[in-house]
Amino acid sequence: MKTFASQIYQAVQVGRLSQPFNASMVRNACPGWADRTYNTFLGKHAVGNGKESELFEKVSRGFYKLPVRNLGQAEMRKFWGKVKWEGNLNEMRSN
Repeated sequence: MKTFASQIYQAVQVGRLSQPFNASMVRNACPGWADRTYNTFLGKHAVGNGKESELFEKVSRGFYKLPVRNLGQAEMRKFWGKVKWEGNLNEMRSN
């Protein structure tokens, strides 16, 4: 599932996925995963779930965004896995 999270991050980074996003928007930006994955992944990995990794912030019912973290590029790579980095991380943080 780390690959799926990385695909979501990269889709936001390159502009294929706008924030906030829902499962349907993720399905369009990151095709090829099982329907159940799209419907459960975002909520399962939301900030405050207390069980899983906290990869997304819930904005409203069914809508999420990438968390704003004070991490450098090395920490973001570790957090998101092997993502091809394009652009400036500060631009992403300002959105």
